[in-house]
Amino acid sequence: MIIFSDSKDIYYLRNYHPLKWQGEENDCFDYFSEKILELKNKEKTSMDFWFEELKKHLKMDESFAIAVVPSHSSGNQVSGIHLVAQKLAKSLPEKITDATLCLIRVKNIDRLSTGGNRELDIHFESMKVINLELIQNKNVLLLDDVSTTGNSLRAGKELLLKAGASTVKCVALGKTVTYYDFDDLVYEKIGRDASGCFHAIDYWEIEEHEKICRDAEESHFCTCQEAEDLQKQIKDEVEYARDAIDYWEIEEHEKICRDAEESHFCICQEAEDLRKQIKDEVEYARDQIQRGAHYSHLELCFILNPG
Repeated sequence: MIIFSDSKDIYYLRNYHPLKWQGEENDCFDYFSEKILELKNKEKTSMDFWFEELKKHLKMDESFAIAVVPSHSSGNQVSGIHLVAQKLAKSLPEKITDATLCLIRVKNIDRLSTGGNRELDIHFESMKVINLELIQNKNVLLLDDVSTTGNSLRAGKELLLKAGASTVKCVALGKTVTYYDFDDLVYEKIGRDASGCFHAIDYWEIEEHEKICRDAEESHFCTCQEAEDLQKQIKDEVEYARDAIDYWEIEEHEKICRDAEESHFCICQEAEDLRKQIKDEVEYARDQIQRGAHYSHLELCFILNPG
């Protein structure tokens, strides 16, 4: 997030990889670098793209003026980055002041890509601030499409501050990535550093491997100990369960025996009582039969011998 109150010198939204390096195609040339080149050609899709990108990074609740680093040619030439800045100002006119033409180039300078000198003094001598009322006592957002040394932004910032701006925050869409040619000594040093790194990595891998082995061995020992303790616990619980089952079986067997014995006693008692009852009933029946036979005999004697 781009904030005026922080101390950052220059914000770079992306890296910019040149299309060619030393006359040959640059393999690092990417999508964002292509979008910056399209912006230089004022292609609408690219302007819309960078408009959205800037909106993502800006803290839009602050009021500010928006200015642009002019191109290398003198005069009020409107570039792709100018059009993006003007679109931002139009999108929120109550908060953003269009100061895109306040900073102008009054003297041509050579392109950096063709060997031009881009020291701070060159920019101070070739740029000027006009329409001062648009930036005085205001926060100013100073935009550039591509920055290599950052000197054009720094010079523009100092000129705007001298013209009365409160604060100036520098933003470049892309920071040029510089590639270097290395001589044999540099390659040898890189090789030695790489070799040292490989040795350090090998040493670290050995140390790490040994540590992993120690940890694995310790973990294995702990696992075996836990397994042994668990096995012993299970064995104890099984033995306890077996003892409980044996005790329960004995108790149950004794109870069954007692119940059977008690039941047998009851059956025998009932049988004895029934046998006694039957015996009493038989004796009673016999007695009745004898009594009946005796009375019958007396009656028969009386009939046969009435006197």
